[in-house]
Amino acid sequence: MTFEYVLLKEVNDTIKDAKELAKLLKEKLCHVNLISFNPSSKTKFTPSNRERMLLFQQLLAANGVNATIRKSKGSDISAACGQLSGQMSNV
Repeated sequence: MTFEYVLLKEVNDTIKDAKELAKLLKEKLCHVNLISFNPSSKTKFTPSNRERMLLFQQLLAANGVNATIRKSKGSDISAACGQLSGQMSNV
């Protein structure tokens, strides 16, 4: 089973959050994709920095949970996951 975990700065990216997630998933055959949040003017959330993402991944690994930091694409043109919500075009 694969879990997608979007890291939000100071919301769910703390050491405590990583340990709680590891506790939930320990001894389960699973993988976690850690996803950087794609900023949007429609929300107050901001992405975790790279160092925090790496620490989160390391804490999961130290507790027996496999995790990958997924590379985000499309944010440079506001087309990344989550950035298209609410956009309208004049066709």
